[in-house]
Amino acid sequence: HPDADRREAILRKFEAYLLNARHFGAPMVATETGSVNAEGFAYTRANFTDEAYREAAAVIRRLAEFGERVGTIVAIEPGINHPIYNLDRVEQLLD
Repeated sequence: HPDADRREAILRKFEAYLLNARHFGAPMVATETGSVNAEGFAYTRANFTDEAYREAAAVIRRLAEFGERVGTIVAIEPGINHPIYNLDRVEQLLD
């Protein structure tokens, strides 16, 4: 989410999912890689910028590190209108 306060609330909720996943026998929690569009996932070229990629990568790194600490895998699903939108961006993220 483009609003920092709303994004933080969403991230804390996802971290709670990661923390509690083991209680449900779930080894991983999956999510899509988001959008810079405040209105949801409507098409926007703003998702394809390097800045959007860097923000998404930072969030994914944060969640992955949290998942490691609590023993839950974070799985991501790239999307054609997300900051992680093709295999090149996936490879960049993994590197």
